[in-house]
Amino acid sequence: MPPVRSERCIEMTKKKIVQKSKNTKPRKLIAKVNHPQPGIPIVEAITDFKQAEDVLRNSGEGFRRVFVDGPLGMALADKHYHFVVANAVFCQLLGYEEEELNKLTFKDISHPEDLSDSIKKVHELEKGNISVYKTEKRYITKTKDIIWGSLTLSRFIDKDMGFQFYLVMIEDITTRKQAEAML
Repeated sequence: MPPVRSERCIEMTKKKIVQKSKNTKPRKLIAKVNHPQPGIPIVEAITDFKQAEDVLRNSGEGFRRVFVDGPLGMALADKHYHFVVANAVFCQLLGYEEEELNKLTFKDISHPEDLSDSIKKVHELEKGNISVYKTEKRYITKTKDIIWGSLTLSRFIDKDMGFQFYLVMIEDITTRKQAEAML
């Protein structure tokens, strides 16, 4: 088979690509091409990112404004728990750039002592046993500082596609927890 020229890859990425698997229905993928070296394209699947953008765009201007400009740290996570989109407050709270968060899951930022309870509750949310998961828990920032957050986690369900994303909302309650500890 002849090598694919980079111009062909670019043309392919302007369209949706269909991924086929033995065990699943065909899935449309969206990809972007980076050229770190001339003639060597790297194709990166960005389907989840594009779907998250669509959720924000289609959810109405009010939700988009709350997500982008609101006082809470907010993120959308995929079914594998990777943060797909995060607002500035979420990034500042944890000390990460959004691109760095895209490689992380809630397991990577949760305090080890709080992790097992979080995993149990997320599985309950996945199964539909609960509709919202709320808790106060500790997080580990990029600089390894420990902060406290009030977490609210819920799922976005699309009637046609089923599960789409988790909506993660975190309010920084570190100051309150420190004051309580001093009492």
